[in-house]
Amino acid sequence: MGTYYFILIDAFTRWPEIHSVKNITTSTTINICNKIFSSFGLPQVLVSDNGRQFLSYEFKNFLESNDIIHKVGAPYHPATNGLAEKTVQSFKNALKALRGNNNDRNRDLQAFLFNYRITPHTITGESLSKLLFGRQIRNRLDLLYPKVTHSTRDTPTRTQLKTRILQEGDRVSVRSYQNSKWQFGYIHKVLGKLHYLVRLDDNNQIC
Repeated sequence: MGTYYFILIDAFTRWPEIHSVKNITTSTTINICNKIFSSFGLPQVLVSDNGRQFLSYEFKNFLESNDIIHKVGAPYHPATNGLAEKTVQSFKNALKALRGNNNDRNRDLQAFLFNYRITPHTITGESLSKLLFGRQIRNRLDLLYPKVTHSTRDTPTRTQLKTRILQEGDRVSVRSYQNSKWQFGYIHKVLGKLHYLVRLDDNNQIC
């Protein structure tokens, strides 16, 4: 459809990165790789086809400077890099199924990536986002679940805290932060829910 797409797949999680580019020069290829690597880190191995930009001296030097091993598939046999080729076919089919309007092409790309990344993979059984981030990224399906507020989710109840309610006359041990010593005494007066006036065994008082 008159547009070049740079497609890179993480072999472990199957996470795809797809970028629309105006040309397929070595410089553009290196720039896109740098952009992806800045988000996810440097790979140990990069597998590509035999495109001229991947076999150029500049690209070879770029990989060597980042300690990345470069492997290429067999010429004229794209199936040797089956993981990438499968994603290419899925992407092409998705673009055909979507609107295909030039003004919406970038939106179609983002829609494909979003849905592809949250869908459980047939091999791993997990979504790509779950494998990459350790969690499923938020999507519209989450709207089907009831919202959990911070007040109900994060605030512990008195039963959960198991706080003991003290009364006047109860025997307690208290710590004086002036000398860091524990002392014993009795609750002399209740000043609040967790605030008491304690009369120590030596007749001194402490709050």
